Amino acid sequence: MNIEATPLISVIIPAFNYAASLERAVSSVLSQAGGDFDVWIIDDGSTDDTEAVAATLLPRWSRRLHYHRQTNQGPAAARNQGIHMSRGDYLLFLDADDELLPDALAAFRAGIAGHPEAALWLADHVAVESNGKTRQRRQKSLPDKPEARLRAYLLDKTLIACAGAMLFRRAIFDHYRYPEQFRSAEDLPMFAYALANFPCALIDSATVRVYKHPDSLRGNADQAAATSMQLVDEIFDLRRMPPLAMRLKPAYIARRHLSLFRTLQQAGQYQAALAHYRNALRLSPMQALSPRYLGKALRVLLAGLKM
Repeated sequence: MNIEATPLISVIIPAFNYAASLERAVSSVLSQAGGDFDVWIIDDGSTDDTEAVAATLLPRWSRRLHYHRQTNQGPAAARNQGIHMSRGDYLLFLDADDELLPDALAAFRAGIAGHPEAALWLADHVAVESNGKTRQRRQKSLPDKPEARLRAYLLDKTLIACAGAMLFRRAIFDHYRYPEQFRSAEDLPMFAYALANFPCALIDSATVRVYKHPDSLRGNADQAAATSMQLVDEIFDLRRMPPLAMRLKPAYIARRHLSLFRTLQQAGQYQAALAHYRNALRLSPMQALSPRYLGKALRVLLAGLKM
């Protein structure tokens, strides 16, 4: 590849303390066929050996691998820095603890050729649980209308948005990028914006292996409670969201309350969990009274009475 040529695809790998898996992620990209892509590692102020691992990788792929280190600013800022520094016409984000599947970039190239009108391509992914079990998560369908796509993503959960399984045309980021005020779930507003405003296409194959990790339930609960409603306002901002899509906001607020209910319930914070369930019941009885949530609410209520 001519080092001066603009790559077709730039793969951006944000990394914070992922020295143990960084080489796997980078190798999974640079072992792909073709010479029309490059890779950007954005080290978000790691305190482990991420920088040292990157230093060993750079000589092996000096023409296509780039490394940038910055002070810790969060995953959104790392992704945005990658957008700023890279030059590819299309952008693919890969988490540093995941890996592309063989022929992933070939699948995206075929998607570009088959759907040149699209600005966002969504593929399947393989989920790897902490016990090693794997399951392929398939995209079921892609609605034509923006409001329907947003409903499928935010409410029905029939459209899966997953880093490593989404290819973005660079123009998507001309007027909006990852919101840096969020240290978690920062991809939700970005994905919602893209799905609601740009033509999309599906790719009928898996492109990434996503490794699931057990997290601190208490830490997740506290962080989610602090930012959940701010995320709703970020997503449903009239400056970015088509007016018809705003009709989904009340139902999505209820969905966020139900998500917080589940997170707090798992963390053993039963009174706080029930408060969010009551909010969801008021806003969207149909969602709150579904068997998926009603059974949990009854169990939480009984557990609270025993305390």
